[in-house]
Amino acid sequence: GHQKSTVKRMRRALLAASRAGAPAAARAFRTSAPQRITYDEWIFAKPHCHHQALWKEFKPLGPAGNLLSGDYEWAGNLVGLEKNEDVVKDLTDMCHYYAQVLATMPDSEYKTVMTERTKYKLSVLESGKSQDEMKEAFGFGELEELHASVRGELELLKTLGKDFFSSAQ
Repeated sequence: GHQKSTVKRMRRALLAASRAGAPAAARAFRTSAPQRITYDEWIFAKPHCHHQALWKEFKPLGPAGNLLSGDYEWAGNLVGLEKNEDVVKDLTDMCHYYAQVLATMPDSEYKTVMTERTKYKLSVLESGKSQDEMKEAFGFGELEELHASVRGELELLKTLGKDFFSSAQ
């Protein structure tokens, strides 16, 4: 009888102990408190595209969508604008694509102006000039900035829809 009650008491004590330990086990699965970081660290670590939010360490992307190199060579010393070795080819391809998109749009002042600007950009890009001469001709700063602005126009059209500018008249 005495041995049975001791076993019962031990069993009860073990169960109580395991129940008391449950919160600690659950706590192991909770996320840690957010780390306090400076604004500069935060803005630099923000994910810039959809899959980065899934990465444990944020790896900022350059405007060309490429991973930033470890040495962070910025175009024209503009922090955040990564140097793109193929900027002329990329910009030319994007301008050709933008021209195709413009051609499919209904007539509007926007279409007329941007088609002319894009033709001019392509004439300079395909002229065989050096990058510095191109920058001089565009008067827009770095070629990477121009690449980002053309991409911005494409994003704008994607957001607003192709007939936005014709219906605005």
